[in-house]
Amino acid sequence: MSANLTVRGVTYAYPGRNSHTSLVLNDVSFTAAPGERVAIVGRSGAGKSTLLRIMLALLSPSAGAVELDGKPVFAGSQRTTRWYRQAVQYVPQDPAVSLDPRMSAGRLIAEPLRRLGALPSTDTGSRRAQRHAERERVIWALRAVGLDEGFLTARRGELSGGQAQRVAIARAIATRPRFLLADEPVSGLDVPLRDTVLTLLQDLATTHGMGIVFVSHDLNAVYRLCERAVVLDGGRVVEDTDVASLRHAPQSAEGQRLAAALPQMPVVGGVEVAR
Repeated sequence: MSANLTVRGVTYAYPGRNSHTSLVLNDVSFTAAPGERVAIVGRSGAGKSTLLRIMLALLSPSAGAVELDGKPVFAGSQRTTRWYRQAVQYVPQDPAVSLDPRMSAGRLIAEPLRRLGALPSTDTGSRRAQRHAERERVIWALRAVGLDEGFLTARRGELSGGQAQRVAIARAIATRPRFLLADEPVSGLDVPLRDTVLTLLQDLATTHGMGIVFVSHDLNAVYRLCERAVVLDGGRVVEDTDVASLRHAPQSAEGQRLAAALPQMPVVGGVEVAR
């Protein structure tokens, strides 16, 4: 059975007035493999946000399905989607949305472990052993994003923007998911922090085998991180190609428009440098 995350023929229409509907996604299909870094790109209104909500099992498609290991998932209760949420986690655009300022980073990272029952049972089954296993997993997640144990007690107001985004990513990877769905995770960061977070996501893919689905309008970030790009236009997939082809020889009109709109980066010593 396939270990891929697959979007298969997904269509979504918002209900409107007088029995009219607004088609937002139309027969969208693509696949992401474990460890692969796939971008979903398109201008505002292309359907990226709706597709992301469907892939997060927050919204059910009008037709088609999202599948993991060949098993479809639809929006539902925590009980019915728990298996999927352990395997597919979310990295938000703004960590302030997902990080409760009243909770320490350690508690925030541990929360999905508790809610999803993502820790294996210990040999003794005692509460003390479970707490130890939980702490070890939280520390593992912090270290995986380049933070140490000193951040266990830190709260949102004590973190820089880059540290808050790292804690949000640590929270997402605590269940050791197979895929991360990242929604514009570097759009609010300055260039050095942006590069740090992109490098971190790349390392999670290469070191831990996590697939990354990276939703973005920033083609510079896409070029920096991803291997493939799925271009949406008017709710349809108009191009599914490797990033080099999208950059240098896009085939679709929308791919050409996106590439043409990207400012050219200066070349220093034969290497393009981000401004």
